[in-house]
Amino acid sequence: GLVGNTGLVTVTPGPVDAGSSTVAVDYAGQTVSSGSKVISITVTANDAAGNSIPGAAVTLAITGSSHSVNPVSGTTDASGKAIFTLSSTKAESKTITVTANGTILAQTKLVTFFPDAASRLEIITQPSASATAGEVFAQQPAVNIIDQFENLISDDNASHVGAVAIGGSQMLQGMATVTVSNGIAVFSTLSYTEAATLTLSFTTGSLAPVASNSI
Repeated sequence: GLVGNTGLVTVTPGPVDAGSSTVAVDYAGQTVSSGSKVISITVTANDAAGNSIPGAAVTLAITGSSHSVNPVSGTTDASGKAIFTLSSTKAESKTITVTANGTILAQTKLVTFFPDAASRLEIITQPSASATAGEVFAQQPAVNIIDQFENLISDDNASHVGAVAIGGSQMLQGMATVTVSNGIAVFSTLSYTEAATLTLSFTTGSLAPVASNSI
């Protein structure tokens, strides 16, 4: 009869296939942080037949700014996976694009970082540097509510920001309390009836007051 030779045949995966490889995220949205709150990104490198590829070099390209990726680059494990974390101090949407062994994967992921809790007030438009007593200030102030990373609390449409005059002996005139719109308080009718040098102090809730330049 025939005598056959038998041997061990090792079949290795083919090159990285852009369409068969995958990108997954555990959260599509996360709160901004300096690294304590992250989005986990799992990359699986596969060939065209769906075989996982160990040892593939993986890098991420992420749009936007003020974010951190850990690790900066990675290598897939025995199951073809590489895991990264992403944090950001900038509240914005970011697109994640992955490259494995030089091949840009077809799947991209859109993730969004949201502002942290309100931390302070920021004057974005100062009141007029000079004004006529009894007349509405030509330049009306505007104030942002921001988090610890200076992101606008853009989903806040309920907080009230109040203004008071510091200096002089009269009350500030006009609508001195306004409701924010998308985290911004815009005043429109403020005036002062006395000839004096004063500043405006703005407050909301438990946040520290912020003072304007002198008028």
